[in-house]
This record gives sequence, C-alpha cells and structure tokens, in this order.
Amino acid sequence: MATQEQIWAICDELAASGKPVTTVAVRQRLGGSSSSISPAVKAWKARQQAQAEAPLTEPAPEAIAQRLGEVAAEIWVMARDMTQTRHEQGREALEKAPRVEARQDGAAQLAAELVGAKAHIEMLTRMLDDTRAKLMAAQNEAARYRDESIALRARLDALESVLSRIEKRLDGLNEEFFELQQGLI
Repeated sequence: MATQEQIWAICDELAASGKPVTTVAVRQRLGGSSSSISPAVKAWKARQQAQAEAPLTEPAPEAIAQRLGEVAAEIWVMARDMTQTRHEQGREALEKAPRVEARQDGAAQLAAELVGAKAHIEMLTRMLDDTRAKLMAAQNEAARYRDESIALRARLDALESVLSRIEKRLDGLNEEFFELQQGLI
C-alpha cells in the first residue's frame, strides 16, 4: 500500500507536468486501489487550495518601514516632551508655593497632568495604530498592483507573439504577391 507521501509526490509530478491530478492518474502511475488513494489525493488538493488562498505576507518596503519608524519616534518624542514640560511646570509651581500647600497643590496638579499625559499617550497610540493600518492597506494595494502588472505583462507578451506571427505571414504574402505580379508582366 502506498504512503501519503508517495501519493503526494505523484500528485506534485502530475501538477508540475500540467496533467490533471486525479485518483485514476495517480493509481495508473503508482498502482493500488482507488479507495486507498482517493483520500490522499483529496487531502493534497485541499492543501493546494489552502496554499492558493493564503494571503501573501511580505514585509513592508524599506522606505515605508523606515517612515513608520520615524513617525513612531516623532510621536514618542512629542509625548516625552509634553510630559517633561508638564513635570517641569509642576515643579516650578511647587517651588513658588508654601511648602505644605505646594505639596498638596503639586500632587493634585501632577495627578491631573498624569491623567492628561495618559490620555495624550492613548491618543498617540491610536494614531500609531491607524498609521499601521494604513501601511497594511498600502502594502495590500501594492501587492494587488504587482499582480495586475504581472498579468498585463503576460498578456502583452502573448500579443507581441501574435503580432510577430502576423507580420511574418504578411511578409510571406507580400513576397507571393510580388512574385505573382512579376509572372503576369
């Protein structure tokens, strides 16, 4: 009895040679019974289908990845600077007020600033997530354009081949016409 690996190897060979992958074709090459070969052929076809439907994943182009890193760094610098500025403002306020009152006021102010800084960081995080989503959409669109370009190039090559054959045939007909014309003169 043939193993699944042997059956899949025959399926791969048939597919590579452009022949249909069927239980009958595999059994003719390998021998055995259809009932033992059929499940393996179905599993091979399901695996091929799953691989064909799997989305293409590829890393972002270097320029986009670099720009995303730059944007993330800019957002981080802005958040750090805002926090530092608010912290310095709170410290200055503490230094100017009486010690006990300053501590109470400063603590309240710092707590308020902390809440504001957290909200700002959350907003910046959402912006970063949005930028990442846009990057993913741009990558998907680039992949679609690449696939369309490949398909159009294949069509262009086929049309150029047909045009070449037509031009050769036209040259042959022109020669025949010229010869016929010379024979009539």
